Amino acid sequence: MKETLSLSVTKKEGERTASIAYSSSGKMYCAGSVASDTNSLNISSEQAVLVLSALNTDYGIERIVTIREASGDTSLSPIVGKIIIDHSMRIEKSIEYKIVNLSGENIFESKDISKEFSNYKPEKIIIGRFQNSKFQENHLQLNISEPLELKPYAIQGLDRNFPLYDGASGYGTAVATKNGKVYFGGQYSSPDKRLGLHSEVTSILSALMDKNHEITDIGIVSSKYPDSPCDMCGICRQFISEICAKFDISPKLHCFSKDTDEYRTYKIEEYLPSSWTSKKWK
Repeated sequence: MKETLSLSVTKKEGERTASIAYSSSGKMYCAGSVASDTNSLNISSEQAVLVLSALNTDYGIERIVTIREASGDTSLSPIVGKIIIDHSMRIEKSIEYKIVNLSGENIFESKDISKEFSNYKPEKIIIGRFQNSKFQENHLQLNISEPLELKPYAIQGLDRNFPLYDGASGYGTAVATKNGKVYFGGQYSSPDKRLGLHSEVTSILSALMDKNHEITDIGIVSSKYPDSPCDMCGICRQFISEICAKFDISPKLHCFSKDTDEYRTYKIEEYLPSSWTSKKWK
């Protein structure tokens, strides 16, 4: 369990958390927390493992175990609780949740996290395509030589989204890395329209949690833009800018049209000039 802490992307020492999600499929998903320079874009390790399960079309998560590095932190986050409850509502399965410290001692444990927040009763969301879905990996070993070869995997990412209703429009992203792996995924939507993660973030997260930081290309497509290239929002540009600074990378950003061969390519410096940071990254 302690080894998963190395997956965390932090700003300060001693703030790492990591989670493992266990599925009825027999699969496990491991992730660390991702800290943002803005703080507003922080991703908890619990949400990260749920995202990874959704990207792999595995909707059978039954249990999440989290380890915290900070010895004095014994709180139960209502935000994390809400994220887990919202996920369990869509997969129609209660989720056990446990938090331990570095010594392996229990900080919190519940057989059904929704019972701990009895006043939170979100509207039930049933997604038809989740029924009888089977695990499918969201990464492949490929040799991408030009941008349009990345586009089909961004399109595949459209079907890996975690929507709020059947038939929802979506975004799909494919991320290529230096060692030839391609990761793809869609947006992870949230009922409150605030705690969701866009497809660029989920796909990058998938690469980072596979310890694959050398991202060379990021391609995005949207069902909303069949005849012209779509664009990345400001939040995703900021997230990508921070990841570039933290890992000293400069991937090419490709914005594709879904149904034509038209696309635009940018560098992050062009796409987000004068990006904001609270400090100079080393």
